Amino acid sequence: MSIHDLIRAFLAHLKLERGAAANTVAAYGIDLAQFADFTLDREPELSASSLTQRHAVRFIESLLRNGYASSSIARKTAALRTFARFAHAEGYLAANFAEDLEVRRVPQRLPRSLTAQRMERILEATTGRRLCDVRDRAILELLYSSGMRVSELAALTPADVDLDAGLVRCIGKGNKERLVPIGEPAVRWLRTYLTRRRARAARRTAAHEPLFTGAGAHRLTRAAIWGIVRRAALRAGIDQRVTPHMLRHTFATHMLAGGADLRVIQEILGHAQVATTQIYTPVDRERLRRVYDQAHPRA
Repeated sequence: MSIHDLIRAFLAHLKLERGAAANTVAAYGIDLAQFADFTLDREPELSASSLTQRHAVRFIESLLRNGYASSSIARKTAALRTFARFAHAEGYLAANFAEDLEVRRVPQRLPRSLTAQRMERILEATTGRRLCDVRDRAILELLYSSGMRVSELAALTPADVDLDAGLVRCIGKGNKERLVPIGEPAVRWLRTYLTRRRARAARRTAAHEPLFTGAGAHRLTRAAIWGIVRRAALRAGIDQRVTPHMLRHTFATHMLAGGADLRVIQEILGHAQVATTQIYTPVDRERLRRVYDQAHPRA
């Protein structure tokens, strides 16, 4: 079996058996294709069954020489380890050639977020009366109110939204479903958007249709939503680069500052492990000091 054939078998396993998201499968595919191309450039006749630790180490060393970021090297190493473990467990390879590869520790960076004042400026900067303006405001309100990923928001349908209960059904990583509460402003803007959209279409919006659409009633892409967020920040005069994921970080940071339990934030964000959510805990040092001063008898 060729290396590329084995990679295709692994990607099919991720998609069909493990239910990995399309973006996850694509990321694995890119990293493993890079490994295969690098290895076959040096040994064109090499088959998958002949892969050894030497090939994996040589690939990682080339990434280091070419100045790849530590986070990229860690991701590609993890992809190789997962791929090799699958190939060995399924009997494609006699040995796990990446078992002893060490995933380089990446220094933890604090997530970038916006202050409440800046977030308010971005929301209030989107005030036009056109349907697309109402849609954009609903998107911004929903991103900040729910902390959902941009891919999750892009995939929503009207059936996923219960405005009376203030809940949105999200399908996150690994096709895991969760219910996310949203605030009153997000509910109000979503209701206005759906009402205006139905009036324009002169019919009721079907439950299975995309919730957020662009030209030709096609589903908004992730790139289009990025553009909506970026333009809103520019209109608000925000000088830092603002992305949909920054609004997710902002949601989590503001929830923590407001006293929300870390486990609750984990559940809303759809993190599999609470350790992932803990990246937000160093951010709010003022609250840490305030709680300490209030709670400790000798503070």
